[in-house]
Amino acid sequence: MMAGGLQGFLTNKSIIDENPGLTLDQIASDPDMIAMYDAGDSSPGDGIVQILGCPEDWTCDDIISENIEFAGWDTFAQTKAGYDAMVAEAVGRAADGVPFIIYTWTPSAYVTQLIPGDNAMWLAMEADSVLDGSITPEFDQRIDGEPLAAALGSDTCSADPCYLGWVPADIQVSANNEFLAANPAAAALLEQVKISVIDVALQNVLYDSGENTTEDVNGHAADWIAANRDQVDEWLATAIAAG
Repeated sequence: MMAGGLQGFLTNKSIIDENPGLTLDQIASDPDMIAMYDAGDSSPGDGIVQILGCPEDWTCDDIISENIEFAGWDTFAQTKAGYDAMVAEAVGRAADGVPFIIYTWTPSAYVTQLIPGDNAMWLAMEADSVLDGSITPEFDQRIDGEPLAAALGSDTCSADPCYLGWVPADIQVSANNEFLAANPAAAALLEQVKISVIDVALQNVLYDSGENTTEDVNGHAADWIAANRDQVDEWLATAIAAG
């Protein structure tokens, strides 16, 4: 999964459609943006944008608070509460056209409710605002001192490059070198397979709803293959040719 392991902030797709290139930094410094986001949050009219963040014991709440301090976003504050309740609030705001900013991650079931490119968009920040470990070393979100952009396009992220504030990760298959050398068909198959984050998130919903046995998961996989039969057949044909 390219850009499969992400953390960052989402906001309304409608806002990004009207303000392409928007970043957290721009919101924090623009009085009109501040007023717009502030009007719909839990303490409207105070001039502070409430970011729906993390519960207090998740560590990400500390990272978000430090990012606000590091970036100088004095017009932002973090709401710390039950995460499911905050997601429900953001989903309601998205449906009603009320501005929101919320932390989330992928893969997770939450992006089946707040869907980047549908009712939500990843909200980028400026490169200089990505934590560098100068306050808390273990919160460093750079690699060799440089921030990394997520491999997201303008259809799902507010700006290009898309700096989300956390180190982005592609989720890839690992395999034993000897096995790959002895099984070129398997190597060719693994090189091709790509599954969308949304498809994985939808399976997470099924798992979390009680379909969590080995038989259930095998059934989910079989259903996915059936729904993507043409693509899977192409992968298999290439793999067989390589073997």
